[in-house]
Amino acid sequence: YYSGFSAMSRNGIEENADKIRKLYLAEDWEGMKTMIQYPVMINGASVENEEEYLKVMKGRKIQAESREDMEKEDCKDMFFNGQGLCLGSGEVWLIDPAYMKDDQTPEIKVKTIQGLV
Repeated sequence: YYSGFSAMSRNGIEENADKIRKLYLAEDWEGMKTMIQYPVMINGASVENEEEYLKVMKGRKIQAESREDMEKEDCKDMFFNGQGLCLGSGEVWLIDPAYMKDDQTPEIKVKTIQGLV
């Protein structure tokens, strides 16, 4: 189903997406730091590295509407296109930086985080 997104198995993609969804809902930005593909977009601003990411994310909370959308996300049959894979209503976008690279193992990374205050 996700063949245009990643060479990872469908189950693997959905499990990774759900793990990221749970970290987002828990506002566990520290726990999410190893799952980020830099540069990452946060609320429309580019963040270049892990150090900057941790500064930007410190104290960040999820908007009520975004929390609602992510709580409804079941991480099954998710929408994807050339920009990546969408969680919720676009609160988090994922990519596989290894996709189409034969010598790399598939991995799911966060490319965009939105819906924060």
